[in-house]
Amino acid sequence: MTEPRPPLYQQVKRELLAAIAAGEYTPDRPFVTQREICDRFGVSHATAVRALNELAAEGHVVRRRGQGTFVAERKAPLTDRSVSCVLQNHGPHVTQLLAGVEAACAELGYRLYLTHCEGDMVREANALREALAHKASGIILYPGEASHVADVYADVRSQR
Repeated sequence: MTEPRPPLYQQVKRELLAAIAAGEYTPDRPFVTQREICDRFGVSHATAVRALNELAAEGHVVRRRGQGTFVAERKAPLTDRSVSCVLQNHGPHVTQLLAGVEAACAELGYRLYLTHCEGDMVREANALREALAHKASGIILYPGEASHVADVYADVRSQR
């Protein structure tokens, strides 16, 4: 079974982020326009607008009235403005928990990274280490009863 493809605007956004990371666009020069996105990717104006809006909302680009869109000046953040949610098990209330976490993150401008470990302790440990490596602003843990990654939990606590 194949994984479902992400929506077009996310595919476009991913390509544009890769182009920014590769240095194809710089903060001092105009960024790609909506029309150019439509032509380059063969997408509708609505798709182009949504991709640009998300890039702007996430701080990757800035829009200047009458001038266009530009790559944002990036300062190295102390944290990633993200929250990592690591779930080991699921129960009847997890959907409500996730809905609340997602709504709070969206309202406060944080990106949410979700890992459902399905009983896999290695996956749980890797998700926690990745959150630490990316300097996530916060970590929400919903461990299983027999979680065996105490050393990783100690690392999380030591890094606050």
